[in-house]
Amino acid sequence: MASIALFHSALGVRPGVLAAADLLRSHGHEVAVIDQDDGRVFDEYEEAGAFAAAIGYPTLMESAAAAVNNLAAPVVVAGFSNGGGMSEYAAAPGRGYLFTDQSMVAEYQPDAAELLWGRVLSFLDSVAQSPW
Repeated sequence: MASIALFHSALGVRPGVLAAADLLRSHGHEVAVIDQDDGRVFDEYEEAGAFAAAIGYPTLMESAAAAVNNLAAPVVVAGFSNGGGMSEYAAAPGRGYLFTDQSMVAEYQPDAAELLWGRVLSFLDSVAQSPW
């Protein structure tokens, strides 16, 4: 199973984040909920944004990247809202994530690229067939 770094939204580690972590754990995954707000939880986006701005987004981004360093491979990063951006940043530094680009010899991973595009195309087919 995977090690998952789960990042919260700007509002902090709310019950929905913990429920998502529990769901993933119930399927056998190891989940680390990355609390970038040191236990603070917010009800208002304005207050949450001010808190994050006081810390500084460069600091938050670096802490996001550091949070995944000690997780056992394979590592999956995921996040809610603002946490999606943090997870994207945590996934990318120094790892080379242009793995689908054949012109990037050092980064290209043909097996992973084939798997990704198969899943993307399958998802798009399901969206196209959806009644909504």
